[in-house]
Amino acid sequence: MNYKIVVIGCGNVGLSYIYSLINQKLEVAQLVIIDTNVSKTKGELMDIGHGLSFVNSKIKIRFGDYKDCQDANMVVITAGAKQEQGESRMDLLAKNAKIIKSIVENVVKNNFQGIFLNVTNPLDVMTYLIYKHSKFPAHKVIGSGTVLDTSRLKYVLKDIVKADYENIEAYVLGEHGDSLVIPWNSVFVDKVKFNVNFDIDKQKEIEFRVKNAGYELLDSKGYSSSAVGMCLAYITKIILNDEQIAVCLSSYDDKEDIYYGHPVKLGKSGIMEEVPLNLTALEQQKLNESLEIIKNAIKKVI
Repeated sequence: MNYKIVVIGCGNVGLSYIYSLINQKLEVAQLVIIDTNVSKTKGELMDIGHGLSFVNSKIKIRFGDYKDCQDANMVVITAGAKQEQGESRMDLLAKNAKIIKSIVENVVKNNFQGIFLNVTNPLDVMTYLIYKHSKFPAHKVIGSGTVLDTSRLKYVLKDIVKADYENIEAYVLGEHGDSLVIPWNSVFVDKVKFNVNFDIDKQKEIEFRVKNAGYELLDSKGYSSSAVGMCLAYITKIILNDEQIAVCLSSYDDKEDIYYGHPVKLGKSGIMEEVPLNLTALEQQKLNESLEIIKNAIKKVI
């Protein structure tokens, strides 16, 4: 099947996603980019097009508009106000809520029937707004959630435990933000529980490094983009290939009426089912506190 993907936003993250997607060699026939900066975006797409022969890609990449959403399989939203130094993701709340509302209205009125994938921050709140404004079934509205945070956790762990990525089982739950939760009881290295060999101080050190990773990037290069783009391409691959594997996405919890990061099984129809974890009482308490932060943020924009 030849898929069509519409990407809304051609900034640093949007461009990184395009690069990553091209190198996944998926059966994507069309990649349509929508951005308010027409001239720059057309130039970026021309620049990328000049290199397609190096990856032997048959994908057609072009500038488009919201009418292109009608027959798209996915709409990937990367647009939004940029996080500046000294800002948290939550500081983008009001600005990006307006942007998301406008985007969703334009997508839906053009009869889009596919899957929404969002990376705009604050991620869990914006994904919830996409769900509410679109009135789509929850399984077709997905946020990248804590997939990136989970990858950052594995990146830190790999250097500490000297294990390959495929031998590290780990999850990050809750907000894609400062209140994220690492359920250490569910972290295994070579099938051995991590917390058997490492004390609470080491866990706190690792947790800080994972939480602070985005701020380090803001201080050093001014933004994060490469890993986010690879994260979106990874999620896209799972969907289009119907891989039906567990990923820590921002998905809807009907009991709590919010979106937050937790492991779910993902396939071509979107989110299929939740993958339960056995949390300790303390881990559940921390997760509840994270959910309250998301709920309070949602109240400010609904």
